[in-house]
Amino acid sequence: YGTSDAAARLEKLGAKVDAEVGIDTHYLVLGAPEGEDENLRETEAYKRAMELGITVLTERQLSLFLTY
Repeated sequence: YGTSDAAARLEKLGAKVDAEVGIDTHYLVLGAPEGEDENLRETEAYKRAMELGITVLTERQLSLFLTY
């Protein structure tokens, strides 16, 4: 799934897709790094998700979830 495809599928299933991580967030999906120097675990979204105890999924885990 591409980002917009996954978002559309999730919304069709009743999920709210948002670029911001907050107290109402249930999952954060980590995409692939855009470059060799990018570490997704150093992003503000990841750090915020960890602070709030939000479950973090990889794109592959999301893909498996959406196949059900």
